Amino acid sequence: MVVDVVGALLLPLFTLLAVTFGLAWWLGLRRLQRATGILLVLSAASILVYTGAEVMTLRARVLWHTYMLPVNLALTALLGTVGGIILISRLLPPAFAPMPRRPVITLGLAAATTLACAVLSWALLGQLGADASFPFAASLFASYPAWANGLVASLVTWAVIAAMLNLWRVRHRGAVFQIVLAIAMLASAWMFRWIVFMSVQSVPKYGAGLYLYSMPLGSDGLLGIVGVFGLCAALIAILTFALSLYPQSPFRLLGRMQAAN
Repeated sequence: MVVDVVGALLLPLFTLLAVTFGLAWWLGLRRLQRATGILLVLSAASILVYTGAEVMTLRARVLWHTYMLPVNLALTALLGTVGGIILISRLLPPAFAPMPRRPVITLGLAAATTLACAVLSWALLGQLGADASFPFAASLFASYPAWANGLVASLVTWAVIAAMLNLWRVRHRGAVFQIVLAIAMLASAWMFRWIVFMSVQSVPKYGAGLYLYSMPLGSDGLLGIVGVFGLCAALIAILTFALSLYPQSPFRLLGRMQAAN
């Protein structure tokens, strides 16, 4: 009961810290921004640990019952975060300084490389008999075309992201290239979570075969997903428009004028 209450508070706390971090940046309160940034990292880690632990403890779901699940959740989240940074940087008004290319590329390559190492470690542990989830996943890849296609799509997406990051590292690329890269990174994070939380439930806990699943078209299915994407797009549009009008807080500018006088 206590664990459930704490878990219910983690996401609102993260949202509050994220809003505070953004306001501190806009108001120019650098000390508050740094302090909030540290708390924001700890809050994100708490959500990761809670979600990963809640899922991986289910022994009946062999694909979930692995210590590599929280690790892969973290690494795909990092990859998606880099994609989000790239996408938002292309949508910001020209009044803002351009995004520093090198640190973002380095972070993206580090996330992609570490993710590949984590997957190889998962496979190695499975071959050594230390992780039952990998042999179970391998049997699904070999037996069912839908799972095999998902594996191929995941590998192709990773290869495309790694190749694009290396191309961008060698030479500066335009806006279209960066937007495609950002969407691929965000899609990889979404794809992993869809497989983990949705596709795994099509595998029976006991017995053979797969459960048949068709996504509803209403608000509890496809329309709900499109609605969430639309909400995110609307929020981004509102924020970028507001920042184009007020790239800096009026109170911040007033303080500078008073200091100059």
